Amino acid sequence: MKIKTLVLAIFLVMPYQLVSADITSDIAADLTIDQIIENAMAAAGDSAEAKDRAAQDAVSALIAAKPESAAAILSSAIAKSPKSAAAIVSIAVKAAPTATAAAAITTLAIKAAPAEAANITSAAVKAAPAAATAITTAAVKAAPKSAALITSAAVQAAPTAAAAITTAAVTAAPKEAAVAITSAALAVPGVDPTTIAPPTAAGPTPVQTAAPVVYTPPPAPVVVVVLPPLVLNDVGVIVAASPG
Repeated sequence: MKIKTLVLAIFLVMPYQLVSADITSDIAADLTIDQIIENAMAAAGDSAEAKDRAAQDAVSALIAAKPESAAAILSSAIAKSPKSAAAIVSIAVKAAPTATAAAAITTLAIKAAPAEAANITSAAVKAAPAAATAITTAAVKAAPKSAALITSAAVQAAPTAAAAITTAAVTAAPKEAAVAITSAALAVPGVDPTTIAPPTAAGPTPVQTAAPVVYTPPPAPVVVVVLPPLVLNDVGVIVAASPG
């Protein structure tokens, strides 16, 4: 029984060792990033799970060897193994956990695999919790329609930063998403609701209208009539106008 178990373990480990060796040799041979990842996945066999793991291993090795090419490495790996997007992002963010780098990685990954936006955000926040707000902002801007799902994923990954994450998401998202975002954050178990502002419906932007114009006619002109001096007779009767 022990021998059978040992043989089985060897068969399980050998493919992984062979893939790792191939990745190392391909990097040493200065093959292209695409070729290295493709070779790793091909050497992993027919299993989809094994291929995804091989893609992740290739990313880890490539980022360590060529950190300046991180963007190209991520783009290539996620395109070839979209279901591994979250795991790939986790590897990349752990290698560069600064807020700026984590946000850039998140943006790139979501654009490459938009359907995995929430999972990518969760993986990035777990890998660099101190960069949670920067990651959330980048994720919401990259996939605004998924803002509520992204917020929920980020808050679950870093519940103590729920208030800051929610504020970042609301700020980055379209105004009409504010209610959904805040509600998603409040729905996460364990979140203190007193730290998050209640959702408010975003009404239409008020339209400023000019005050009605009331027509006021100008004042009538004053006509001054100058009469010539009058001439009275002895009994005070007007008899004629004096010439001017």
